[in-house]
Amino acid sequence: KSENAGNADAAQAKTTLEYAPDQADQARRLADIMGLSGSALKPGESELNAQGLPTMTLILGKDFKGAGVKLDSSSVKTPDVEKSTADKVQCSG
Repeated sequence: KSENAGNADAAQAKTTLEYAPDQADQARRLADIMGLSGSALKPGESELNAQGLPTMTLILGKDFKGAGVKLDSSSVKTPDVEKSTADKVQCSG
């Protein structure tokens, strides 16, 4: 489950993923899916979400090319991903 916690404090050149020590396996799996390098992973303290579960914090940097495009990809081809906007109500089921 994901949620948008808002904008980062400042713009970043590179995308980073901060995770709690017990989330290392999940963080590595997400990094692999996104094409994040190992240097983008930052072990740290995890905050709790509204359900009281630990969170990972993903901050998208200027290297982010778009949904579905791996960060380590040289291609900026637009992926075939269904997009939604805040003014449109959609069911995710």
